[in-house]
Amino acid sequence: MIIGPIQHAGELGTSVDGIRTLLAGKMPGVPRLEFATVDVRDAATAHRLAMTTPPAAGNRYILAGEQLSFPDMAHILATRYRISTRVLPDWLVRLGARFDANARTAAGSLGRTEHVSAAKARNELD
Repeated sequence: MIIGPIQHAGELGTSVDGIRTLLAGKMPGVPRLEFATVDVRDAATAHRLAMTTPPAAGNRYILAGEQLSFPDMAHILATRYRISTRVLPDWLVRLGARFDANARTAAGSLGRTEHVSAAKARNELD
């Protein structure tokens, strides 16, 4: 998940959409999801380095670092905004998936943690 400052408010990406929905109070709780996160500024720097580092040509790099769960994200945001920090039961998210595309996307990743490493990017793009 790419997080960070939004340059154009009218062009929200997928990463921002879930946070926007949460902040708008449209979520009665948060699903049990985890994301490997990267700051948009770090991603931009890595893209620039990949374009200007000859050995990087033709390579792919994982830029994500720290794992952050949706419940943890909600708790962080709740220190400044009035939002729900209740964790939704998996069965409820799966039920909602029958009617809502965002819930459908979330249902496939409930409780799953993906272990990724940005070590290759750090080693080759520094």
